[in-house]
Amino acid sequence: MRDEQLQNVYYYLMERVMRRAREISKQTFAANDIPLTIDQWILLKRIAESTEISQTELSESTFKEPASVTRILDILQRKGFVERRPVSGDRRKYHVHLTSEGQQLYEKALPHVVDIREQGVEGMSGSELEQFRDLLRRMYENLSD
Repeated sequence: MRDEQLQNVYYYLMERVMRRAREISKQTFAANDIPLTIDQWILLKRIAESTEISQTELSESTFKEPASVTRILDILQRKGFVERRPVSGDRRKYHVHLTSEGQQLYEKALPHVVDIREQGVEGMSGSELEQFRDLLRRMYENLSD
């Protein structure tokens, strides 16, 4: 593969899309009184999808550094959106759960997040989107070897 102009590099294009999605998400959250950052939303979403999840599992499944996850969870807990529950038999371990306020916030934010996702793929067919997902998975696997 030869060197390309930056505006044609796949990784640059992906980063550009992600930065724009973050900008739109931030604006949308602010306009709809959703007191979350994008990183807080990502953890909230992952917790909502789980019946039991540890901080380590959150870090691994969201590709975030453990220290960042700790900081974000501390903020979410102070805001009353998550709680840490001890795991019986292991004083050092706990699972993270949404509080009822966290669940309500998740349900309030979700339609806006879905709208942003749909806006980003507007005009793309189902087969194009599936091919895109497959290509991204393959790129990740190629870099994981």
